[in-house]
Amino acid sequence: MGAPRAHHDVVVVGIVQGVGFRPFVARTASALGLSGYVKNVGGNVEISAEGPRRGLDALVRALQASAPAAAVVREVRVCPGEPTGVEGFTVLEGAPQATAASIGADRATCAACFAEHDDPGARRFDYPFVGCTDCGPRLTTVTSAPYERSRTTLASFPPCTACVLEARTPTSRYFAAENVACPACGPRLLFRRAGDSTSIDATARAIECLRRGEIGAVKGVGGYHLVCDATDDAAVRRLRKRKHREEKPLAVVVETLVDAARIVTLDAKERELLGSPGRPIVLARRITSARAAAGTEGAAAIADAVAPGSPLLGVMLPYTPTMRALARAVGRPLVYTSANRSDAPMVIDAAVAEETLASVADFFLHHDRPIAVRADDSVVRVVGGAPLFIRRGRGFAPTIMPLHAHEECGAVLALGAELKSTFSWSEGSYATVSEHLGDLGALESEEVLERAVAHHLGLASMTPTVIAHDLHPDLATTRVAAVIARRTGATCVPVQHHHAHFAAALTDANIDEPALGVVFDGLGYGEDGAFWGGEFLLGSAARSTRFAHLRYVPMPGADRAAREPWRMALAHLLDAGLPTARLERFASKTAIEIVGRATVRGVASPLTSSVGRLFDAIAALVGLRGHVAFEAQAAIELEHAASRSGADSPFSYDVVGADGAYVVDTRRLIRDVTFAVDDGIETNVISARFHATLAHVIAEVAERAREQFAIRTIALSGGVFMNAVLLERSFAVLEELGFHVHRPTTLPPNDASISLGQIAHVFASRRGLT
Repeated sequence: MGAPRAHHDVVVVGIVQGVGFRPFVARTASALGLSGYVKNVGGNVEISAEGPRRGLDALVRALQASAPAAAVVREVRVCPGEPTGVEGFTVLEGAPQATAASIGADRATCAACFAEHDDPGARRFDYPFVGCTDCGPRLTTVTSAPYERSRTTLASFPPCTACVLEARTPTSRYFAAENVACPACGPRLLFRRAGDSTSIDATARAIECLRRGEIGAVKGVGGYHLVCDATDDAAVRRLRKRKHREEKPLAVVVETLVDAARIVTLDAKERELLGSPGRPIVLARRITSARAAAGTEGAAAIADAVAPGSPLLGVMLPYTPTMRALARAVGRPLVYTSANRSDAPMVIDAAVAEETLASVADFFLHHDRPIAVRADDSVVRVVGGAPLFIRRGRGFAPTIMPLHAHEECGAVLALGAELKSTFSWSEGSYATVSEHLGDLGALESEEVLERAVAHHLGLASMTPTVIAHDLHPDLATTRVAAVIARRTGATCVPVQHHHAHFAAALTDANIDEPALGVVFDGLGYGEDGAFWGGEFLLGSAARSTRFAHLRYVPMPGADRAAREPWRMALAHLLDAGLPTARLERFASKTAIEIVGRATVRGVASPLTSSVGRLFDAIAALVGLRGHVAFEAQAAIELEHAASRSGADSPFSYDVVGADGAYVVDTRRLIRDVTFAVDDGIETNVISARFHATLAHVIAEVAERAREQFAIRTIALSGGVFMNAVLLERSFAVLEELGFHVHRPTTLPPNDASISLGQIAHVFASRRGLT
């Protein structure tokens, strides 16, 4: 007599469709002697299983512990029931529908698919679009929900008989795969150069061009990349000149982890990230001599022009067969950078690519699978043993984040910030954060935002009733919010920029208690009309008050000050009562006098408390940089300088005020820095001491918050905390004082997290969280 039968009805919530979840459940249940069925319902998976209780318990454990690699299991709901006596275990089609959680991120080609690609006897030998239920594009191919082939950009490639058979065979890794394809029925590559067009040996033709030092525009998963030999300094310089990207570092692709270890030093976490299915660009410390690192003659060094002056190098492993084929055949690291002009969105269309990149690329390597959603590569570095995302895009988006909320708040859309743009949406206990969209400074980018929002809300079958946006009335996101609100009847809710940063950090760390938010960034529109950026906020995601901030100084020329750090140095020197002649290395005496007079009179010089602009001022004062070629360049170079010194004695500063209205007076700091420069103190030492000063400022303000309000939890956010030196020093000082310190690890701390903070604020404030 066998063990008594029991019955479980199970619902699995998360990214569980199109990832081989139903075949996994069927195999597991059958192996455990269970009977019943599994099917898709909504965006979830529903299981009806019965058999020995031990087997049912083992199945429930396996749903989270052994789920397919591409699945993200958020919740497993179990409801006991009565056995029905059903025999066998069946995979049913069910009735899928759109949900925010049902579309997964793109995944790198898996080891099994790469092996099939490399096998001369395999049907998909040398086929560049091999992919199965465990790997391949997801988000970038979906045109509507639910995720099934007819609703992706593979719809125009009907699978052949052999592919259909594989997709219907439970023992095949292609079982229920929506992206199954082969040379007989799938997408193809197309090589074009100077009027020459061919699909025959397209990859081989591209390889020949790269070996000759040419620049290619190569269509990938989420858009086009500009590609060239990273060891050919002349080729890299031509790429920079044509793309008008003079100094900003470029990323490189290498074939294997072994190749990566020849050009950068890698710890265990960095290796894990490089080899992860998301395949991000990982910023790691550069090895100056690749030949010495390899230990063999002939190992090519990365060209200086790839990342001029930077001790860090962005490295990425191939995530498609085409990327790997190029890297393998060329035999040297390849530059891979987003194909666009200036700050325009990444190019995804072949015709647009040939029109806009004709003066940049020497050849094109197209493919005929359309891209539904553009997705830049993700960028991450490891700080304090944890990931610090700089950009969360292809491979990691969309991102699903739990909220402290309930479903009565309705459907909420949050449009984020103008820089590092993302948007978020939610109807309940989870928020979904979009892929990185870039900067929305141009009308073209504003249209990209509107299209992206429409696409994702269509996938989620959601019409917003509330639209959260930045407090600044003139931002692109504010304008887009008004457009969508008129169309949908939604209510617009403005959210102050730095409060959104604070709320995002709390949500990322799953904090549901009062905390002190330290928000350091470039600029954000403040409640008093000034431009904030050095803020200490006390409260929660629902609401916060300004507990302290950096002293206001003028920002000469407004936005121009961010591009010309000498202007911020001028403002701080004038504020500290110091002479300004030292800035004549960056600007003429006449220019300094004219800008100085305008600054004193407040002409085109809005006030700011920005720590980002303070970094600019210090970089100019120590002689590092008076003008920048890309955002935060001065601050990045100041961080690099600090990383070369162990100096930790802070400069002088004052925290003035009382009763929760504190101001960090920077005038003595500016005097100390200028005196140190005059005394011939090394730039590395001054920079290290400046970073130590900011860490001590944070600690002093935190202690005052603890004394007055018993605050023990600190949340760090804002783009300035992309700075590893400041982040690590702040953590060390605060933890030594007994504080619980948190910083974002899932989303970037920069403006990419703003949309999550906006949506968290709406839900938290509506449920009365204080």
